[in-house]
Order: sequence, then C-alpha cells, then structure tokens
Amino acid sequence: MNGLSLFSNADLLHASRFLARPPIKMIRPALTASCFFMQWVGRFFIERMNMKWRELTKAAASTAMGLALVACGGHDRNDASAQGNAPPPTAEAAIAKLENAGAIPKLDRSASLAGPDVDGNGVRDDIDAYINGKFTDAKQRKAVLQAARAMQKSVLVDATNKDATKAVSLQIDAALDCVSSVFRQADNLAASSKVSEKIEAITANTKQRLVAYLAYNKSQDGTTSSLARGDTCE
Repeated sequence: MNGLSLFSNADLLHASRFLARPPIKMIRPALTASCFFMQWVGRFFIERMNMKWRELTKAAASTAMGLALVACGGHDRNDASAQGNAPPPTAEAAIAKLENAGAIPKLDRSASLAGPDVDGNGVRDDIDAYINGKFTDAKQRKAVLQAARAMQKSVLVDATNKDATKAVSLQIDAALDCVSSVFRQADNLAASSKVSEKIEAITANTKQRLVAYLAYNKSQDGTTSSLARGDTCE
C-alpha cells in the first residue's frame, strides 16, 4: 500500500488547494521546482495523517515525506540502515590505527607487569624503542632511560614493603632531577616535565600496571622526602 492510497479524493482536493497557497518565503532558493513541490506534498500529507490516523505507526506516517526526501536526493533508507548496523571500532582497533599512523608509540599491552626486556637494562623493550627513536641527543636519551628504569620499578615493587617503596621513591626523585638538569642545560627546561609525564603514562599503560603504580603511590602517603643534591645522573 503506497502513501497516496491512504487518502480520499476529498483529501487530494484539499491538498491541491493547500498547494495553491505557498508561503511567501522559499525554504531554500536553490531548490528546484519539483523538489519544492514534493516537500509541500509531504508536509500536507503528514498534517492530514496527524489529524485522522494518529494510531498509525511512525513508519507509515513518514511515507509521504520519504517520497519528498528521495525526490530531493536524500539518502536511501537501506543505506542508512547499513551504516547504522555497522559495528563501532573496538578500543584495540582504534589504538592500533593510531599506532600505525605514528600518532602514539607502539606499546606492549600484555598482562605481564614487567613486559619484555630482552636486553635486561630494566626498561621495557617498547619503551626502550620509543626513547631511542625520540631522543637523538645522547645525554638526554640517557637521562630519560634512567627515569624510565626508575618508573618501571614503581610498577614492580611490593607496595606493602615500606623500605622497598622508599628506595624506589628516592630513585625516581633522583632520575627526575637528572632529567630536569639535562634539559635545563639545553635551555629546554619546560620539556622536562612533559618527558616525565610521558614516561609515567607509557609505563602504566595497562590496567594491571596502573593498579600496581597506584598502589605504590598509595604506599607513599604520609612519607617525607628531601631534595636531591649534586649530580643525580647515573
């Protein structure tokens, strides 16, 4: 059953009179005459349906307007349904896309807290690769690796062992002081804080690692520390 068969001859006669009194202002000057006509037809039939057949479903009520939209170059309903049914990308797929585009570093996201460390330098291999590719200055690269090594210990340390967490805290303080000192010498002190934040973020890059890092930070509540003195770079 098409949209026009729902209406009586009286309705169609009323429609012709309705169309004989178009509004003074056009909706869009760029519309063609046929497109403009079909839009007014759709509007009229929808008004009549609202008055006489409110019990009709929304799908039936939109039949006439659908004709107008198709005549004006609207999207096909099947196309819209296909787009609506397309599954959204997963978080893993979105991350992989950003990694492949070089927007973010490629990181290990295994369930292991330590992650891969083939060379045994105390820094995850993926973080090693990021630092070696990001920092071309040897002195800066060495300082950032020291910070990454200390930060890695904060994820692996037993958070219930106060002595162990205190030792890790001192190593992190020394490493961050080293980073600040090295970047200050290069007249780029502002970058040192961003470097520290980046190393922190890519170290605690999974749920398990983040939970471990937060447990370490919690263990430092109520503790005190002193400013590092002298050259703290390893």
